[in-house]
Amino acid sequence: MGPLKFLILFLPLALNAKTVELIVNAPFNTSAEQKLYLTGDIPGHCKWQVKCLELEKIFDKTFRKVIKVKDLEEFDFKITRGSWDTQASSSSGRIYPNQTINLREDSNKIILNIANWSDKKAHGVTGNLITVKNFLPTPLKERKTLWIWLPPSYDSTSLKYPVLYMHDGQNVFDPRTSGFGNEWSVDEVMTSLIKKKKIREAIVVGVSSGSNRNGEYTYNRQGHLYADFLIKTLKPYIDSNYRTKKDRNNTYLMGSSMGALISFTILYNHSDIFSKAGAISLPAFAHDDTLFKWLTSQKLPRNKINVYMDHGTHGQDGPYLEHMLRLLRVLDKKGLPKKSIKYEVAPYADHTELDWARRVEKPLLYLLSI
Repeated sequence: MGPLKFLILFLPLALNAKTVELIVNAPFNTSAEQKLYLTGDIPGHCKWQVKCLELEKIFDKTFRKVIKVKDLEEFDFKITRGSWDTQASSSSGRIYPNQTINLREDSNKIILNIANWSDKKAHGVTGNLITVKNFLPTPLKERKTLWIWLPPSYDSTSLKYPVLYMHDGQNVFDPRTSGFGNEWSVDEVMTSLIKKKKIREAIVVGVSSGSNRNGEYTYNRQGHLYADFLIKTLKPYIDSNYRTKKDRNNTYLMGSSMGALISFTILYNHSDIFSKAGAISLPAFAHDDTLFKWLTSQKLPRNKINVYMDHGTHGQDGPYLEHMLRLLRVLDKKGLPKKSIKYEVAPYADHTELDWARRVEKPLLYLLSI
């Protein structure tokens, strides 16, 4: 389904003052066949019966319920998977307190992001994660921390593996290191996809961002120096210390937001080193259209590249659509083959680690499918 076709789904409903539309974004560890339920002190419906109202699944891991109430201006509610043992929770598994809908103050459309379920294990590190601190990022000034995730078979075989380099590495594997208390859950999702034999095993290297994040992730500021660091310092270190497939066809990039911007620009300019990238919630317009200005002076990549690009429709990602469509037109005019790009819109997704964790399976499948 093309991005423009999604717009029909986002037209405001003709809701009256006593009607509210609840959108629930379930966490990444919600199975495809799972049902979700709304319960609470909901007039005309139920009083805390655990399977009060079943939510309608409208997209992958996104559910919806339109609630009509009479003669009440607010009510409390919770989301479960059908029992009190399966309540919506924080990343650590702490059960969320009652949520309140106030029909006097709230919008008639509420979007709720769930981090975890109370019966699931707390989000943390899954598998073998090695931390390297104070890594000198020549030619940059600020030292980096590396998080190197090794695939399940690494210690029991002599195989060599593809490598995926990810930006904002502190947010990739562990909520305890994340600046926002939630993670991308790449280790959990990689482990699940590998177990299901949907992707190749790969090493994932997360690189910390620092005080000059915007500069390092913008190519015509310090992004070219960050690219030099990845290519001339970090990749040789990883290739020397781990069993890697060193060629471009097995070397990838991925990031979100400004990390998406630098992933795309490094891939475009260094196709001799990288062959694919995942650019999640790509802000094509960032810093006064710096990407568009940069592209005017760039020739097509020397080698074939493939890039996954997406964004949400809510919150900070809300205005991204028009800029991404413009970027697709620019790339088409430059002659980049359409088959080199996979572009998706994530309905009701915002600009957070929970939103990226919920859909990180898609770029991982794009980069590493068997």
